[in-house]
Amino acid sequence: MVNIMSTKIYEAYDSGSVKQGSSSLHHQLTQIQLKKREKLAMTKETALAAVDTAMYNTKSTEWITKHFSAPEKRPVTGMSCMKCTPTSRKSAQSSERPLPGINILSLEAFNKQPKGFIAGAFATILHCASFPSHNFPYIYNSVIQDVAVQDAIRQTADEMATELGITDQRGLQMLYTNNKNRAVKILTRMHSKLSNMVLRIVTWVLNKTLPNLYTSMTIPVHQIEMLREASKKGLPIIYLPLHRSHIDYIAVTLTLCQSGLRSPLVAAGANLNIPFFGRVLQGLGAFFIKRRIDPVSGKKDKIYRALLHTYMTHCIEAGHHFEFFIEGGRTRSGKPCMPKGGLLSVFVDAYLSGVLEDALLVPVSVNYEKIVEGSFVRELTGEPKKPETFVGAIKGIWKALTDKYGMVRIDFNQPFSLHELVRSFQGNKNLQNGRSLHV
Repeated sequence: MVNIMSTKIYEAYDSGSVKQGSSSLHHQLTQIQLKKREKLAMTKETALAAVDTAMYNTKSTEWITKHFSAPEKRPVTGMSCMKCTPTSRKSAQSSERPLPGINILSLEAFNKQPKGFIAGAFATILHCASFPSHNFPYIYNSVIQDVAVQDAIRQTADEMATELGITDQRGLQMLYTNNKNRAVKILTRMHSKLSNMVLRIVTWVLNKTLPNLYTSMTIPVHQIEMLREASKKGLPIIYLPLHRSHIDYIAVTLTLCQSGLRSPLVAAGANLNIPFFGRVLQGLGAFFIKRRIDPVSGKKDKIYRALLHTYMTHCIEAGHHFEFFIEGGRTRSGKPCMPKGGLLSVFVDAYLSGVLEDALLVPVSVNYEKIVEGSFVRELTGEPKKPETFVGAIKGIWKALTDKYGMVRIDFNQPFSLHELVRSFQGNKNLQNGRSLHV
């Protein structure tokens, strides 16, 4: 109706402004244009009226409900790509299984029903104490002594000497010592201290606190069986979850611990290395990396790159499993971000160099009924991200404990072979003609 009124006003104004020009070409064209606008406006009004009528009829009439029988079976997990990893895809026992899921926050889901008064009073403690102990090799000294790290320290010292014009032996030795001390500090802040004891203690705390936040954390039971079968192959497992919340770290590690599976080393942002919480995260398997590796634009930090690459390579050789977010950072919109191949390229390089025979890649998805992060909406409106602090972490935890966040659904994809994936890429025509493979 507004469109029709505006058209009529424009028509009246136009007819008044034209003086005895009804026979002019301009006036005729204007009349034709006005008629088209009026017809278009009437068409829109008719369509809107039809929509309103349909909505009214929908609300006023009784719904006709049909009872459909829900399918008893559906694909139990996301399957790997048939084109890129056909062997891994075919190795799946069955693409359809029954749908039961278990709540990892409930001890009954793991057949841990306490018997007796003492067992009932300390059921969670006994459950966490029953976790199998895994061997988590401590990786530190071998990284500093690695040839690649020593070469990076020496090259950086030589470049600094050239820039500063230092030629005497004493000055060169001082630069080398300073860069070596910097490498030690970087590795000290970066490396993980994964511990069975810390995993048990933190799991006990989570079993007591998370039920106050979430009604359930559910995972299909067959996916746990699938991960257990994959772990029997003796290959490193690389978990690749989407990153929607900081609870992602907790959800994946807690699921693996509750299921008796080996916990991975987790790539975490250096901004999370705050007092107390940073130490706890290191005990849970976190190793901290900077979001921006090169401090100066256009100039590579050779020491940091060598340390990160060497540390991850040595951890792979020691048999550690890994977890890192393929998107790089946490999504601010709730939608998946474009994947980044930075850390994944370390495993590809280790495979191509013969250090790694093969590995299993496991995409993971954690879906929330409600996101814990209160900054989610503020960051969407363009406000800058606030850096993590000890006080901020305490406030965030306290706020989270006083609210409810509904259900969480955790899904593990079918594990597929890194060897098969790389060979598939190498066979791609787009990667021929002498171009090197880099994921």
